[in-house]
Amino acid sequence: MAWMFQAWCRVVLRFYCPLHVFGQEHLPDRPYILCSNHASHLDVVALMLASGRPFDDFAMVAAQDYFFGPRLQSAANLLFKLIPLERRATQRQLKTHIEACKKFLDDGGRGLIIFPEGTRTRTGEMQPFKRGPAVVSTSLGLPLVPAYIDGSYRSWRKNKWFMQPRHIRVRFGPPIEPIATNEGETPFATYRRITEELERRVHELRERVRHDRESDSHEMVGLGRRADGV
Repeated sequence: MAWMFQAWCRVVLRFYCPLHVFGQEHLPDRPYILCSNHASHLDVVALMLASGRPFDDFAMVAAQDYFFGPRLQSAANLLFKLIPLERRATQRQLKTHIEACKKFLDDGGRGLIIFPEGTRTRTGEMQPFKRGPAVVSTSLGLPLVPAYIDGSYRSWRKNKWFMQPRHIRVRFGPPIEPIATNEGETPFATYRRITEELERRVHELRERVRHDRESDSHEMVGLGRRADGV
């Protein structure tokens, strides 16, 4: 079932919603955390395919209710790996969650996917980042790889049942290595500092992707093709 799902995703993101990947060379040779904007359920698949690695190499870290209930969550877990977390996790629950992330990587996992916004945007614009990725990064010593996904909101936004054919672009940026707590700095201040840097990097990638999209549109118009919807 998982193999069929991966094959279906590859077909969809090759022919129906063509996937364009930039910056793949920034992905580290060791385990890392992928962090991007979040506008669609397509985002998870787009990031995994853009990495060039098998789906089994990744686990998606998401809120317990991300798939609306235990039945849908169990079904999703058959297709790709999930590490669920309560939205208002206690310190003990957070520790258990981080241990689950570590076990996945120790068992051969390559990377974690965490969406810093915490949920899909309803407007297409990025929401403020939460500190979850920074906590996991500092706890496990993992680099954060910023990424930006363009096109998934126009293709399959929240509360829409069907995908629309759109080009999907994923751009990876250089990793942010684990940051140590400065002398006299509280852990929360460190998490805030990392989160602000991550958010800044993703916004920079957004501007680069938008520039790429506009350049592609101008080229297509020059060739006599329709540029709308790209």
